[in-house]
Amino acid sequence: MLDRFTFYAPAVATVHGAVSLVVEHGTSPRLAETFAGLTVHHGPGAWIALLPSYSVRWETPPEPLRSPPHTLAIRPHLERVVTLARRFGELP
Repeated sequence: MLDRFTFYAPAVATVHGAVSLVVEHGTSPRLAETFAGLTVHHGPGAWIALLPSYSVRWETPPEPLRSPPHTLAIRPHLERVVTLARRFGELP
């Protein structure tokens, strides 16, 4: 559903349908506070499987000279995605 909206955030997708967005360091806790139902990994013990990993692909590859976005920059887009996902039964 993220592909319906135009915004820059490097994203890794798995064959199971999970998508991991890469955001500016230290800003992901704001997503955990804002979006109930989403899993947000952050902090020193958090990790996501990056390429090359089994069944993982870049949904949106990082751009070489562009920093990952701050969560406040992508938050409005994520709110729209979450609203649609709940409407179509993809999120509780």
